[in-house]
Amino acid sequence: MKRIPRLLLSLLLILALSLSFGGCAGFPSDLFPEGPGNVEGPPDKPQSPTPTEGELAIHFIDVDQADAILILDGDKTMMIDTGNWPDDEHKDYMLDYIKNLGVTVIDYLVLTHPDADHIGGAPEVINTFDVKNCIMPDCTKTTKVFERTVAALENKNVNVLLPEVGDDYTLKNATFRILAPLEENYSDTNDYSVVLRMQYGERSILFTGDAEAASEAQMVARYTAADLGADVLKVGHHGSRTSSSQSFLELVDPDYAVICCGVDNSYGHPHSPVITRLTGIDAEIYRTDQDGTVVLLTDGETLEFTKLGKK
Repeated sequence: MKRIPRLLLSLLLILALSLSFGGCAGFPSDLFPEGPGNVEGPPDKPQSPTPTEGELAIHFIDVDQADAILILDGDKTMMIDTGNWPDDEHKDYMLDYIKNLGVTVIDYLVLTHPDADHIGGAPEVINTFDVKNCIMPDCTKTTKVFERTVAALENKNVNVLLPEVGDDYTLKNATFRILAPLEENYSDTNDYSVVLRMQYGERSILFTGDAEAASEAQMVARYTAADLGADVLKVGHHGSRTSSSQSFLELVDPDYAVICCGVDNSYGHPHSPVITRLTGIDAEIYRTDQDGTVVLLTDGETLEFTKLGKK
């Protein structure tokens, strides 16, 4: 695994402040809605199932049109993406949700790519919790939230790692492997997304960020079902038709699919062709726009989903 030196972090911050265009293309941050949309205020004290000893808990936190996933493996904690910017209501809900679970340390923070709906709460997460390691792609963006994220990582002296394909990591009992991005130059920021596959006992979960057709095609060409197959799929790009290609879904072949998206979002996510493809492979679908925060508990054999519901 390759560590990013603090000097490089400083240079990244200077680059983000000085360039007129980011180091990779993608959706500009001002395309994402600033407010909570049609979602009413979340509960002050979210009720969540408590894992028993030996269970892995994965919380797909309802942060409207954004991703924020918290993983608890005994006394080890991992977070994948951190919600939207500057969506303060859902950001506060996310932070309170994590605190209410008793989390003070995040062993691994994965920022899949630098779009605002994935790193929106990163500065607050880094400044609120003791973040030990951060995995993020070699991709810059000239947005305030990216600049604040890099500054927070540097100020808190977080160990920053580039996602090296094939690298394996261990939480407590869960392991995960980096599967993408598979190249250094994409035309779309989304394809820089860190894709990782987590294994817990006999069960596996594939997290895809916003990986789109280009990244998916590369994974299909490179990997076998043994590498990419998963019981649970975090559906790419909020259920956009630009992701979840038929060939990709057939190789992953999930029994369950979780879509993180906002109520009546302006993008129309999830798109109907994606829902059709998911139902076509007999995947049971969970959606944060309909189900609220979704919690998955697994002991390595069974999979149990709980929908906390919309307020």
